[in-house]
Amino acid sequence: MKINRPEAKPDQALSGFVSQERGALTAFALFGLATCCMAAGLAVDVTNLYRQKENLTLAADAAAQAGIVALLQKKATLEIQAAAIAAAEKNAPEILVGKVTSGVSDVQLVRFDPKTRTLVSGAPNAVQVTLHRDNSVRNPVGTGLLRFAGFEIFEVSAESVAYFAQPGDCTSSDGLPAKGEVTLPADNRVGADYCVQSQTDFWMP
Repeated sequence: MKINRPEAKPDQALSGFVSQERGALTAFALFGLATCCMAAGLAVDVTNLYRQKENLTLAADAAAQAGIVALLQKKATLEIQAAAIAAAEKNAPEILVGKVTSGVSDVQLVRFDPKTRTLVSGAPNAVQVTLHRDNSVRNPVGTGLLRFAGFEIFEVSAESVAYFAQPGDCTSSDGLPAKGEVTLPADNRVGADYCVQSQTDFWMP
């Protein structure tokens, strides 16, 4: 027996081809959209991570500065730690960014060697402050679009050490020498290896 199969008409064949093309384009468009969302999520979330890191670093610097001032005023350890924690709260308010310290344990009185830039044993001449947004304080940095890729949080921390040491010779070409009292407002920033020296008193608010 001979079976005659109907031949596809040109318009039917073209219609099937177009349908297949549309399906392929739809899948490609969905893949492209997902890729774009991933790229956008990476850009937004990583930028936010760096911003949170910078905010923590600035707050840690301010806290360490407040701590070293209290140390130079010969205050008790708990008072020094409280001063640093208060400065951290002022610059990174819990109401705005959440908890960033585990308490006074994040403020340590240490001895810093400026030559090796390491912590060494000896009488404290520095205050080390560590601020962090992580699971230990139940305050990690949340993600946005990266959440759909399985990245729900980032953990970030910042550490700062403020120290006091006799600088030795300090000339007008590399710093700020003074025979009398040196007073620096709290909003001033002193760069690395810049010498500030007073023969009598040094005061920071």
